[in-house]
Amino acid sequence: MSASDVLSALRVPGKLVVTPTDISTAFPHGGTELGLVGEVVLEREERTYEVTGEEYGGEVVEDIYLGEQWKLVIALRGSDPDAIANIFLNSTTGTTFNLAGLSWPGTSREGRLKTSDAVKILFSPLDIKRHKGVYFRKAIPKVAENIEILYHSGKEQIIIAGFLALRDDTTEAGSVQVQIVEDMTL
Repeated sequence: MSASDVLSALRVPGKLVVTPTDISTAFPHGGTELGLVGEVVLEREERTYEVTGEEYGGEVVEDIYLGEQWKLVIALRGSDPDAIANIFLNSTTGTTFNLAGLSWPGTSREGRLKTSDAVKILFSPLDIKRHKGVYFRKAIPKVAENIEILYHSGKEQIIIAGFLALRDDTTEAGSVQVQIVEDMTL
């Protein structure tokens, strides 16, 4: 094991891209940048089932792997039309100033399957040679169930949203990739 090095602590600034097509090209890698983001958090949840042995008083004797769930949670800053259109089910873009807007109930109604909204999403770090990116081959955009959009002159408007990775069996490269961007397979 190597010695701890404070210089190896990472701060990973980056940007989000929807539907990237070519990792070898410069940002946005053939896709569309999704506005300005603040915090970006990658969440991984592993599901297991614990098998207990009655002969040992209920002690765990095995742990069965049941899969994983991956999410990319973002703090969206501002009102970028591309970001709003890719995150909210019912969004509009104004004609006067090209600003993003929201509507409800809109055309996307209750009971609709959200897999039809699935996108490819890439977190591309600014330093692509040293920092790992995150790529979801198929992800459903989500907005926090309860949000408050501030209308205050002293506070920044931030919308907490994210992307839920879905299994995509079209390639062996993986539905979720966390690695140097140049090593990813789109």
